[in-house]
Amino acid sequence: MRTQLILAVLALTLFSCAGGNKGVENNTTNNINNTSNVNNTSNVNNTSNTNNSSNTNNCTPECTEGETQCVDGTMIQVCSLVGGCYVWADNTDCSALTKVCQVNGTSGEAECVETCSDLCDAAGDTQCNNGHIEICALVGGCLDWVDQTDCTTTGQECQINGTGDAECYYNCSDVCTTAGDTQCSSNVVQTCALQATGCLDWDDTLDCSSSSQACSTAGGDAECVTVTGPVLFFSEYMEGSSLNKAVEIYIASSSTAVDMSTCNVNIYSNTSTTISSSITLNAVSLYSGDVYVLCNSSIDSTWSVPCDQLHGSVNFSGNDAVELNCGGTVYDIIGKIGENVSWGSGCDVTSPSTQDCTMRRKTTV
Repeated sequence: MRTQLILAVLALTLFSCAGGNKGVENNTTNNINNTSNVNNTSNVNNTSNTNNSSNTNNCTPECTEGETQCVDGTMIQVCSLVGGCYVWADNTDCSALTKVCQVNGTSGEAECVETCSDLCDAAGDTQCNNGHIEICALVGGCLDWVDQTDCTTTGQECQINGTGDAECYYNCSDVCTTAGDTQCSSNVVQTCALQATGCLDWDDTLDCSSSSQACSTAGGDAECVTVTGPVLFFSEYMEGSSLNKAVEIYIASSSTAVDMSTCNVNIYSNTSTTISSSITLNAVSLYSGDVYVLCNSSIDSTWSVPCDQLHGSVNFSGNDAVELNCGGTVYDIIGKIGENVSWGSGCDVTSPSTQDCTMRRKTTV
């Protein structure tokens, strides 16, 4: 009896120890291989493996979803997802509709079309139509003109260029000659520049008035200079037949507006040292870069001289001296007061003749 009790206790003890060890082994196994084991619970090679569940590497797509194409001129195929991959699949047999399959030149979609006639010669050709560029393309199974670009939306026109292609262009003419050239416009320096229209035109680049200066081209290029008084001179002299006579006065520079009514054009006839006739100019304010043209009132209108003032006393001949006097200051003289200039033969450069002669100030002056 005693022996049996001892054996029972020993067996119970061994059973308890064995049970405890098994619990630890199970908890350890679950903790590593099940609970947080990346090879089971969250293993990307099993649970969310892109090589199995959503693998796109098992095939090569033939096309893009929704695309269409023609096969053998009769069958429309549509790009569809088949077995996890995008492939071409037959969709419509145009021959069963007594039609043909053709890709539309405008939409790019394959479609069944009736028999038609080409309205242009070759796909890709272009033409102009009311300011629009049209391109030759397949439309409804045949070549037809398709509107491509409206040139008028950018203020342009359509033209056929030297290679025979239609293009949008600006219909304009160059206002100035060379990009980078400068001039004075009133008291503003202007620069010749290429415009968005593709043509050269003058751009305002510097207002000399903002620095209390005057625009001047005395150095060849227009620039802002500081002056104490206006600089004026005769820039053109025209002594034509009959009463076709005129002078042009140029305001080379001035820090302020020049009131032309302070100026007189005085004429000294022949060898006279006193004024034979004096013409007061009109009251008009001019700035650096402006000109004023004084003409005889009977000048021939067909000469198209841009006269600012007409006066009957503008009657000098080739041997008279002509003076520009403003506010009591003599600014310029053509000829020589008190001397009779040799008449010669009109504009003879070998003698000081001004008969029947037009003279212009050199652009370098």
